[in-house]
This record gives sequence, structure tokens and C-alpha cells, in this order.
Amino acid sequence: QHEQALADYDLALSVRPDFVEAWFNRGNLMLDLGRPDDALASYDNGLAISPGNLDLLNNRGSVLLTLDRADEALAAFDIVAAEAPDFADVHYNRGNALVKLKRPDEALAGYEQALTLNPDYAAAAYNRGNVLVGLRQNDEALASFDYAIRSRPDYAEAHHARSQALIQDAKYERAIADLEWLLAHGGYEHLKGDLHYARLHCCDWRDFDRSTADIIADVRAGKRVCHPFNFLAISGSPADQLKCAEIEAAHVFQVHAPVFTGTVRTDGKIRLGYVSGEFREQATAFLLVELIERHDKHRFEVVCFDNGFDDGGPTRKRLNVAFDSVVDISTMTDDEAVRAIADADIDILLNLNGYFGLARHGVFARRPAPIQVNYLGFPGTIGASCHDYIIGDPWVTPAADTAFYSERVITLPDCYQPNDSRRLVAETPSRAELGLPDNAFVFCSFNNNYKLTPEIFDVWMRILRTVEGSVLWLLEGNDAIARNLRREAAARGVAPERLVFGARIPPAHYLARYRAADLF
Repeated sequence: QHEQALADYDLALSVRPDFVEAWFNRGNLMLDLGRPDDALASYDNGLAISPGNLDLLNNRGSVLLTLDRADEALAAFDIVAAEAPDFADVHYNRGNALVKLKRPDEALAGYEQALTLNPDYAAAAYNRGNVLVGLRQNDEALASFDYAIRSRPDYAEAHHARSQALIQDAKYERAIADLEWLLAHGGYEHLKGDLHYARLHCCDWRDFDRSTADIIADVRAGKRVCHPFNFLAISGSPADQLKCAEIEAAHVFQVHAPVFTGTVRTDGKIRLGYVSGEFREQATAFLLVELIERHDKHRFEVVCFDNGFDDGGPTRKRLNVAFDSVVDISTMTDDEAVRAIADADIDILLNLNGYFGLARHGVFARRPAPIQVNYLGFPGTIGASCHDYIIGDPWVTPAADTAFYSERVITLPDCYQPNDSRRLVAETPSRAELGLPDNAFVFCSFNNNYKLTPEIFDVWMRILRTVEGSVLWLLEGNDAIARNLRREAAARGVAPERLVFGARIPPAHYLARYRAADLF
């Protein structure tokens, strides 16, 4: 009965304005009511009476975090931690403030201290796991989420975080268990899409038709049930894809006043800014590197805004040379990254992630450049007005579908996707080395397993039944693939051993083994 409680606190304070506990509890109530500014005023009134009150200081820090005033919050927590070093909550809160301030190593130390003081502190283990995910320490992150769930088996946030970390780690079968648990307990968006996507990665087609129809129906009803990237594998309808993107965009591209408010320059070189989290040994960079090298440096200045990391690989080394400058925005807040882009006076800012990978939606939402373009990483619509153009081609963005893009479509004459003519190809292995029969006709598809649907598999099995002595060579993205697809083959009258699987291998060897196939 929040309103009655508030009336009682106000009555008590009208009788006794120096009642510190009433100010403290009133502040807590304001937080529960979603009124952080009023909560802050209550804590400040209490601190004016009792300046050294640690409970007030700690809660004041928490409300400052809610108000995105992380520096002030950390200062409050530091005072409390100095006075009460055995207070587990304040170390946990310090960790939260340090996360917002992009100081992950210090945040980890805060969570570790909280867990040392209170080994059952499930929230500290959960937040430690989130930081470790950001530091690309997935094994340690999964151990943290496991710890949190052991401490609190019904901890939905930890189940969800673990499912996402498992998907990142391509441990899809384990992720499915968490996602099924979450669906049974409710409370998270994207769950239906995440579960369907994880099952597709395992070629687990249980309930495939019903699940597909259910997700499409929910998207049409305006529900946020599927990430737009995953939805591309579920629906081929451009209208449905636009709807899914618009639903997502309403959440991740929050409306901000545009940072760029000036006039477009007409002199000097055109300044291009490329934003991505994948400037490393990754598919986007493999496609992009020679394009960057071939830019006409007399006409263009080309800047890399890196939201990922430098892995030291050969592709990144080429990119470091090809770009005129590289700006690391991975540890910057959105406002800091936007200021860096605006300070570089970028004319055209290209989003190479879209709804894929280590994206920076908040940067594009603030519009630091006069022209913003969706390109390459996500060849679907963003569904947000902060992107002016998408670069496509007659097949990927057909003229008949332009009404289903929030961006204006720029159609390249042949293919929207560049590639690198300098990619290394290893020596061709023998069929025996690859586990292939010497005399068979080898059909091959090394697409990611989630792109394979029962409808296409039916066609392929019909071909194998027709072509005697042939085998189908596929990518084995995880342990479940061979088990599930061999069972599906047998159900379609094809001997399971006629499916051959290749593991993931380095790119030069991956390209070389195509030569052992007859038809891709």
C-alpha cells in the first residue's frame, strides 16, 4: 500500500522533521515507486541531519547510479567502503558503478570482495559473470553464472545471461536447457526467437513448423519475441522482417537530439567513418579489408572506430595500415564515442554491424554524422530513422522490396559484398585426410547449420537417394549436428553414413578443402 505508506512517512516527518529513519525509508519507497529524483531528495534530507549515516550514503549512491551519475555514486560508495570495509553490499554497489564507468577490472575486484564477505551473494556472482563476458573470458563467466544459479536456483537473470554466453560460445544444447527453463518461468523478451535459433544451430527440428508460425504471428502482433538477425533465418517476408526490425529499433535506438547540427562540408577530402566490433580475424573483416585498402586516399580520409579489439592477426594488421587512423571506442560510453566521431568531422558514418555482433546502437541513435549508412554486417533493414541509406544489390535488396526498408536503398550494379582477392588458400588435402570416400560424388554445403531447414534437407535427401554413390559434406558446428542430421537422414531413407561432417578450421584450410568437393 505504497500511497498510504508515503502519507504516513510525510505525517511522521511533519511532526518530527529530524526523523532520519523516516527520510531513509521514504527514499526507499520513492525508489520502489520509480521516482529516483524524489528518492535522492529524501536521502539528502536525511544526510543533512546525519551526515555520516552509512545506510543513507549507500542508498544515495544507488539512486545516483539509477540517474546515470556514476562518478558521484562511486564517491558515495567509496566513503561507505572506507568506514565499513566488511559491508558486502557496498563493494557490490562499487562494482556496479565501476561497470558504468567502463572500469571492468576494478568492478571485478568489487564483486570479488562482496563474494568474499558473503559467499551466497548471487547478484555479485551474476554481475561478475556479465563483466567477464565483456572481457571475453567466457569460461570464467559461465562459472560465475553457474555459481549464481547454485546459490539461487530460481535466479532468472542468471539463467538468461548464461544462455546468452552459451550461445556466444556455440554451446547451443546447454543454452536450450536454460531457454526452455526461462520460457516456462516467463519474463524475458526474445526468448522464443533465441530458443528457435539455438535449436536451428543443433538442427533440432522438434516442433519446427509450430515454433516458426508462432514467432511470425507474434512479430506481426508487435511483440518483441525475436532478434532481427535471428529472424532472417525464420521468415523470408520483407514485410515481416521490417516489422521485426522496427520493434527492436524502438528499444535499442532511443530518441536523442542529433549531435550533428551543422552544415555539410563541401571542401577537402570526404571523411568516412567505419564503426564495427569485428575488425579482426572475422568474416566482416575478411570481406572488408581490401575495400579499405582500395579507397582513393586523394579523395577520402578513412577512419576506423573500433568497438571490438585488436587480435594481432594478419587481417587486423592490414586494416591498421589501410585506415588513416584507428580510434578505440570499445571502452568509451556512447556519449564519449559520439564526441570522438564528431571531433573527427566525419561526413559519412557506416554501421558495419547492424543487428549483428558487437554493435553500438546508442552511437548511431545520437547521430554524430550528417549521413549514416547500414552496410555489410546485416543486409536487412535496421528499421530506425537514424540510418539514411542501406547499400545493397539487385538480389539482396530487390527493387520490388524497397518499400520494406526504413533506409533509402543504394543498389550496386553487381554485388553489395566485397571480398579479399589476397586471401590465403592452403595446400589441398586429400579426400582421405578429410574423411571423404575417394570414389564418391561429393555434394557440399558449409553454411552455418542454423541456415539449414527441414524443407531444404528434404530436397537434399531426395538428391542423395537419386544419385547413387554420392555423399553430403556439411559443417559440424557443434556436437549435436551429426547426431540429429544422421537421424533425420535415416528417417528420409538415406543411410546415415552418407553424411560426412567437417569441423571448423582456420580460414586458409577451410578454403582449401572446398577443392575436395564436386558440387558446392
